[in-house]
Amino acid sequence: MWEVTEKIKASRLKRFTIPLDEQRPSESEKLWIKVSEAIINEDQDAATVEKTILEEKQRNDVKERHTHKINWIPRFFTSVIHVQRVLSI
Repeated sequence: MWEVTEKIKASRLKRFTIPLDEQRPSESEKLWIKVSEAIINEDQDAATVEKTILEEKQRNDVKERHTHKINWIPRFFTSVIHVQRVLSI
């Protein structure tokens, strides 16, 4: 079995996060803060409500872009299907 040695631990990158007040509104940590807080507080109902709010907003954003024919391209991520199509050309 693979073992995490001190050498491996030392070679890992240090976690770096931007303070919440400096994050853009669309950053995951900021978006999901209420869900995270509810989970930490062991409040499953609040976590579910907040998660549903986020998901509904995402669905509405997609509908809005579709309605206005706005082509949205993720800034940092690319779908695997898109990459496969590009690589096969």
